[in-house]
Amino acid sequence: MLNKFHDWFANQSIPIQWIIDILILLFIFWPVSIPIDIVIKWSYQFRLLLVAHHVLVIVIMVYWLHRLLNKKKNNMIKYVAGFMFNNDKSRVALILKNKPDWQKGYLNGIGGKIEPNENSLEAIHREFKEETGFTTEKELWKHYATVSDINKTYSVDFYYYVTNNDNLNKLISTTDERIFIANVDEIDLDYFEVIPNLKWLIRICLDENFRFGEITLNT
Repeated sequence: MLNKFHDWFANQSIPIQWIIDILILLFIFWPVSIPIDIVIKWSYQFRLLLVAHHVLVIVIMVYWLHRLLNKKKNNMIKYVAGFMFNNDKSRVALILKNKPDWQKGYLNGIGGKIEPNENSLEAIHREFKEETGFTTEKELWKHYATVSDINKTYSVDFYYYVTNNDNLNKLISTTDERIFIANVDEIDLDYFEVIPNLKWLIRICLDENFRFGEITLNT
């Protein structure tokens, strides 16, 4: 319920959010203005109402804490990247980046930013289709690593997908960033310019010990 209210609140304009917060504050503090002798004279029913008020105040405090934590979490920019391999994992689909500038001219995994109201599995399924023209089976993507910076300003969920050579050859470039099918061994031998962390991210996919594991790394 808190999540639903939070989503509704987040979609309101800033002035509306302020008005709601002011009304909530008035609701919280109105009993403070009532003299104690009046409270003592109140009937049993009014005392129950006051107790109910205090319970609601606790719920509101929990909501505000929830909102604060979600705001901090939502400030993190989230991405996905995926590697499609052939059956024996000797070949992998990559993309030659044009942007951002620090990635320009380097090979990287295929992916992009996670959209609002979308989880990372849905994002890699969508991004891969948009950038290669190939529709994957969503449930075959395996999440194996999450990489984030120390300050938690961004995170990247990494996936891999195993298919056959025929499907790998069906991938096309649908944007100004070219799809590139590379031999994994040649990546290790520095035949290609790749993003610095790409080698070990691909090697983890090849390691059966990490097949169904998840790791989080700070960079």
